[in-house]
Amino acid sequence: MRLLEVVAGVESSGRALAVARAAGQAMGKHVIDAVDGPGFIVNRCNRPFGLEALKLLQEQTATIEQIDQACRLGGGFRMGLSS
Repeated sequence: MRLLEVVAGVESSGRALAVARAAGQAMGKHVIDAVDGPGFIVNRCNRPFGLEALKLLQEQTATIEQIDQACRLGGGFRMGLSS
């Protein structure tokens, strides 16, 4: 994944956060700061997609393979069932 969310804990020092950001950048990641909360940023943005995929499957509108292919090819998602 190209993105790295750096999340400060209650006792995280500025130095520790700077080291985490620098490590992410050294790995070629796009580093963003995220507030500590359920799902941080990326997972919260992704949640509606996952729920809708489950709804498609439940309604038998599409198979797992079709949903996976649509997400990968149409939505640009890099993770899924297919290799």
